[in-house]
Amino acid sequence: MIYRMHGDTVQLLRYKITQADDEKTDYWCASEEERDEIIGHLSCRPHTVEAVDQAGNEWIGGMEFKDASQVPKALEMGEDAWRERVNANDSELQMMLYLTDLDFRVLLLEWGVV
Repeated sequence: MIYRMHGDTVQLLRYKITQADDEKTDYWCASEEERDEIIGHLSCRPHTVEAVDQAGNEWIGGMEFKDASQVPKALEMGEDAWRERVNANDSELQMMLYLTDLDFRVLLLEWGVV
């Protein structure tokens, strides 16, 4: 696990805390504050803290996705390919909006409104 969703926003998980007593439990943290809070709760129990290397994923931290199922696809594609895809979709959407607006203007002219 390298990320979690907070609403529509991607949060990179930066720390893994493993409680090592009878029940081995993993806690994932997105910030130092969250890490410190969990460590405070586990202070009397054996646990380990491991930093998660997010060097290759920093680009996606903080991005918003209306469809969370697209996040793994974006990570798999990589930053450049994902941004290229998004920009292509934006250009296509802009063209569709322009053509729709053009059609609307033609209708207004035909109806004699303008």
